[in-house]
Amino acid sequence: MGAPIFERTGYRVKVVGIASAHFDQDGRTILLAMELPAIIAALKAALRRGKATSLAATAVPKSGAKRIKPEQGSDTGAKFLSP
Repeated sequence: MGAPIFERTGYRVKVVGIASAHFDQDGRTILLAMELPAIIAALKAALRRGKATSLAATAVPKSGAKRIKPEQGSDTGAKFLSP
């Protein structure tokens, strides 16, 4: 899914989470989601200051993964990392 979860406060709307799956259990819909981590708040603040590129450049994966740019990809589909 990857659908955003919004919170409305007065006239403001913000994304507070990302839905990853849903299913029905005993007649109720169950939604599996995650809260957005603090890095999202830092990224949004950097965007407002016009400094988002320097923040994004420091986010290097620590799991041995390599960063793939769009023009470097292949037609094999999504890539997943194992913990």
